Amino acid sequence: MNTQRWLSKGRGIRGGEAGDRSVKVRHRLSIEALETRRLLAVDLLYLGNQADNSIQVFDAGTGAFVRTLVQSGASSLHGPRGMVIQGNNLLVVNQNVDTQFNGEVLRFNKDTGVALSPLVPSSSSNAPFAPRGIVVKDNIAYVADFFASPSRIAKYNATTGAFIGSLIPNGFNAEFNPRGLVFGPDNKLYVTVYSAFDSDVFSEDAPGYVLRFNDTTSGAFEVIARNTADGIHQTGELHNPEGIVFDPNGRSLYVTSFRPNRTDNGIVVVDVATKSQREFIPLGGDNAAQAILFGPDGRLYVPINAGAASGSVRAYDVATESFGVLIPPANGRLQTPWYLTFGNTHAATLAYNTTTVADQAPVLAGIEAAPQDYQVRAPKKVVSQSIKVTDVDSTVLTGATIRITNNYQSGADVLSLGGPPVVQSSWNPTTGTLTLTGTATLATYQGALRCILYENTSANPTTGQRRIVFQATGGAATSNQVSRDIRIVSAASSSAAVQTFSAPTLALGQPVPAPPPSPIDAAFTFVTPASSALTGAEAQSAFLSAQTRPQDSNSEDRVSSDGEPDIQPFHSKPLVSTVVWGPSIAPTLVDDSIDALFGDPLDGDSQVLGLGDESIEFIRDSLLLTR
Repeated sequence: MNTQRWLSKGRGIRGGEAGDRSVKVRHRLSIEALETRRLLAVDLLYLGNQADNSIQVFDAGTGAFVRTLVQSGASSLHGPRGMVIQGNNLLVVNQNVDTQFNGEVLRFNKDTGVALSPLVPSSSSNAPFAPRGIVVKDNIAYVADFFASPSRIAKYNATTGAFIGSLIPNGFNAEFNPRGLVFGPDNKLYVTVYSAFDSDVFSEDAPGYVLRFNDTTSGAFEVIARNTADGIHQTGELHNPEGIVFDPNGRSLYVTSFRPNRTDNGIVVVDVATKSQREFIPLGGDNAAQAILFGPDGRLYVPINAGAASGSVRAYDVATESFGVLIPPANGRLQTPWYLTFGNTHAATLAYNTTTVADQAPVLAGIEAAPQDYQVRAPKKVVSQSIKVTDVDSTVLTGATIRITNNYQSGADVLSLGGPPVVQSSWNPTTGTLTLTGTATLATYQGALRCILYENTSANPTTGQRRIVFQATGGAATSNQVSRDIRIVSAASSSAAVQTFSAPTLALGQPVPAPPPSPIDAAFTFVTPASSALTGAEAQSAFLSAQTRPQDSNSEDRVSSDGEPDIQPFHSKPLVSTVVWGPSIAPTLVDDSIDALFGDPLDGDSQVLGLGDESIEFIRDSLLLTR
């Protein structure tokens, strides 16, 4: 693609440049030792070193070397690029430079450097080709997939690594090769774009852009900044942009800019409101930088990865317009540092948290205070129907544990997850712990916690009250604990005449909620009086009786004995089901209830057209009635 071809395509894009704009160029380049200044915050600075494919850690206050977090080439690290901290993990984009492999997103413990399973392995069918920047927002990892076919911003589940989709600007009339990413204070995604291929890479005026996506799904975008389309280089223009970050006030973007001949390299400052490039901060000589971040005391930290000062890290004071040297060249640890992150860098906005705000933990509440009675040899029983889940700074949870603490009888006491498998569950009989895993909404986890079932499989269980303890996790934050006791009772001691179960709303034509956010009273009422030797019972289900019976799907082809079409009308009917099944009337009662209400009168088959087998199983698994 030649320059003239790019120019003809570029005329169709509005915004970002003004032919008569005035760009302030800071010609004065003052460099002082940063150690002589008093820092207001101390943190760790993580740097990816391209020269030996390692991750090095320095003291963000003094620049002193702390440790090599990831040794050279560990976990096949070959071209470390974007980095963010997520909980206890350091996510590192691995470009796999000069290898036959696709890129990937690796995970390391941020404190020990122990390699964890990759978030996105290079073997994945949706692995990025040549990834660069990364940000994480609302449990979605956004990865700039540079020079892919097509180039894109790849989206992955930040917990499981599952591929979610690609973000590509609709109607962008230039080559889209994203490099740096950042979410702005407006919650929109800003992206640096390098639009040169082949000979244009060494063009005097290679095109560069900053785009703002209106959302993260549709591809609608705006051009916030770009270099002029005249094909002539001017000092302070946006060439080969990559690093991108907002200033602490959230009004201006700072973007790295460098040219192949390594002259006029520096940082372009863009006024977002006016979409104008108002300032240029030169790096001096042939020095160049790929990524930048604001850090402690509001300074802009700039790793130099090319030129005479390569291997150093500078800190730019916006007020005094001067650089300080945090890490000097020839430090013995860094040769070509690219991307960086601080321990307190936000994973989405890349803003520095001057006052560290801990992730707010989810809160559990609303669990019943009264013990739940469980009859000996009865089927599974729901532990809590009213437990609630909230989280002030997140809409999702990543897991939960439910444990039997007091008087746990190993081999007899069992917890399980009823209803549809909306999250993964695993029972550990040694510890008496049921573990739920998987990223899901608060409503989904609340429903799942309301479907936790208790069962004792022993004919002669120990009689001490069991305590069932609930706890949820949201990323690195863990909730409070709430609990409910289970009281083991014999059939002879049961005297309650009515048992009510909160069941989900099941609307015809819709699948069962998974799980339902708003349960209703199923109102299963035992008609037979309590008995010390109960062998049967009648039960009426207001819930099932209220469900409208759908028209038979085969009614048009069915003819009755009198020759008239046998049309099954829509109607509801009361349900009374009598069952004889020892001391327990479930799940047979539920089976009979479904058959009586929805059974086809001609062949007895289930006629729940709108609900489906999964919904029937949900009812059978959840509406457990015991005496």
